[in-house]
Amino acid sequence: MKQHTNQLRRIGAAQIEHRNGTLYEHLRGVWALLKDWNNPEAVCLAGLYHSVYGTGGFEQRLVSTDKRQSIIDLIGREAERFVYLFAACDRPITHPRIGQDNPLHFHDRFSNKDYSLQTSEWRALCEIMLANELDLGQHNTAFYKKHLIHYQDLFARFEPWLSNSAISARYEFEQQLQS
Repeated sequence: MKQHTNQLRRIGAAQIEHRNGTLYEHLRGVWALLKDWNNPEAVCLAGLYHSVYGTGGFEQRLVSTDKRQSIIDLIGREAERFVYLFAACDRPITHPRIGQDNPLHFHDRFSNKDYSLQTSEWRALCEIMLANELDLGQHNTAFYKKHLIHYQDLFARFEPWLSNSAISARYEFEQQLQS
């Protein structure tokens, strides 16, 4: 883990402001949630690096997608694939499809193409997306509460791909918000 946290610092994650402090703190928070939910190591590592290529909602890039091999060398091919999918997800197109489209197609914002994902990829992606939003929500409850209806709808549609631990964490967090 120390190798990864040092690498994230080297590429500038600790210097980038994020909604809940620094990007580095957020990446570690997502990793911790995924670890707590007993996700496979590849999913946890993907959570730790999930936005190094930027995202549709956070354009700041630490690494260009043409340098994907450097991330593969650090975390492995499977984890990097999940990082790429998180970054490439065109949320306004893909999110409404989840739970609605059959078969479900992912829309890649980098290539502007639709394609199918394997079940393991959907599972990893949904776990990371939930961990991302819960970490943000834990540090900015007002924002999460403001968008609670949206999150409840989206995360309910994620449930077929989520672990029981992730589902429980989501409901516990939402109950805390309402108390």
